[in-house]
Amino acid sequence: MNTKKRILTLALCVVYMFSAAVFAAAETTPEALTVDITVIDSVAGTLKISGTAPGAAAGEGVTLLVTNKDVNNDDNNDMEDIEANIAARVQYQNAAVTKANGYFEFVFTLNMDTAIADSEDDSYTFDIYAGGAAYDGEVATASYWLAAEDTKLAAAKEVVEAADDAAAGALIEENKEEFAVDGAVFAELDKEELAALLRSKLAADLFAGYTAGNEADYLDEYSAFDAALRLCIAIEGFNQDIAASLNGTAIVYDEILGLTDYIETEGTLNTIYTTKLTTAGVSAALNGIFNNDADDEQDLCEAFAKEILVQGIRRNKDSGYGIVEKVLTADNLAAAGLDVVSVGNDTLKTEYLDHANIAAVNNDIYNERATITAENLEAKIIASAKKDYTVNNPGTDTGTSGNTGSVSVGVGGTTTPVSAFIDLGGYDWAKTAIISLADKGIINGVGNQRFNPAGTLTREQAAKIICLTVGIEPSYESTAFADVDPSAWYAPYIAALSKAGIINGVSETAFGIGNNVTREDFAVMICRALNYSAVGEANFADKADISAYAADAVNALYEQGIVGGYEDGSFRPKANISRAEGAKIIYGILSK
Repeated sequence: MNTKKRILTLALCVVYMFSAAVFAAAETTPEALTVDITVIDSVAGTLKISGTAPGAAAGEGVTLLVTNKDVNNDDNNDMEDIEANIAARVQYQNAAVTKANGYFEFVFTLNMDTAIADSEDDSYTFDIYAGGAAYDGEVATASYWLAAEDTKLAAAKEVVEAADDAAAGALIEENKEEFAVDGAVFAELDKEELAALLRSKLAADLFAGYTAGNEADYLDEYSAFDAALRLCIAIEGFNQDIAASLNGTAIVYDEILGLTDYIETEGTLNTIYTTKLTTAGVSAALNGIFNNDADDEQDLCEAFAKEILVQGIRRNKDSGYGIVEKVLTADNLAAAGLDVVSVGNDTLKTEYLDHANIAAVNNDIYNERATITAENLEAKIIASAKKDYTVNNPGTDTGTSGNTGSVSVGVGGTTTPVSAFIDLGGYDWAKTAIISLADKGIINGVGNQRFNPAGTLTREQAAKIICLTVGIEPSYESTAFADVDPSAWYAPYIAALSKAGIINGVSETAFGIGNNVTREDFAVMICRALNYSAVGEANFADKADISAYAADAVNALYEQGIVGGYEDGSFRPKANISRAEGAKIIYGILSK
């Protein structure tokens, strides 16, 4: 066992809280572990040690030991000497378990008094050891040093008093180790832009009067410089689109920016972000923080909040326009910088939050969600609120046309109750399904208390119904279909089903926008989405007319009790499916 491993082992043995249970690791193939070091505050000595387990493995134990330099007496392997020094020189020791993406981190503040006592030149050097049962025999090691006060102050004074931003940026680069900022984000930054933001936050005479020997009088000034520099690096990492600003879903400078703290305390943002967004929604919200030209952390916090609102509507695990009301609360809007209280921007409050038919507005916003962005969110809300809703029933459905509207479908949410449509005479077999789904906001009528049960479904309407009923997340990737307008409401649903292999076009280059859906094709779409398959064969009178590619799907829906055929024993596979039949099938699926 080498000396560093023996130091780590000894440290873990003498600290009672490092129980065997904490470090129990799954049986995995040992792999090497590496660590990254981020200085949060070089004056106070606050560090973050982080890393990602090989293979992004979750639940692995990680142990960390930080000591003053040469705790083992210049590599002397005498364990008695090590034992004598370790208690006085250990700076930090702790344990953690890797998160879902394999990420781990330790944040702590060094004991600068003991560091100074062990230092010969006022530059403080630390040794870092990390390991765990799941990793190979080589303990991850690193060293880090914090520059002496006179060195840091002289360099900071030059940056503040530089002739221009370009010169200041060059000085920051030159003194990156003295400032303890030489990390992955900093390495990629445009230093002139960084200097411009930094110098805008500092007084030009910040270090006036400083000379070598009076460092003690300027520690507060350097603390201000240090904090501003780290904040500006964190901000510019997002402004300049530096990928290293994120480690999976971990925000590298979150301790400085306070993004997580912000959404945990403002409105219901944290609930939406942590429990309602899909995986793609979380990723999109995080990536939305980039390229916002933020001047301070509040700008980034508001940008993050706005992205959570956008993704809460676009990529929510729940479906249906009821989610809009839960996302666009007054507190959430204010947290996103959409101040619904101030007189200067009370249009949003008047037009949206106080709208007499908020359900109709929310339905309209929900139907527009594929085109909503952080940039147009406020405009979309107000535009929807200003529309004239003459029928007290949220949403409209063009029924057969499909090119100017859609069947509004969603699971969950609220709606204006619909006790009955006035055009359901002769549809007793589907009435329960239609009324139930309408009352829940899962499918809407065409207006004027009519459902149009005999109307047919188009292929694009069917795509949306299937996505939202089954819970398939819309996709914003392009498709090969020339007739699919990428900005249209139906595009993300067609893209999602096409990508998943659930739905095909009428040809390699055409989806068939506006075409009606046959009963057998609707069965195929549903069964592919739900992975249904048949065991036997339904004995429909016209089973010979069912296309070979659709036979298993039709039989599967029959076996599931979702379709039963007509009174004459036929299935009529080539007939266009009606709105009433579609509602009946959706109701049957959701009932299961």
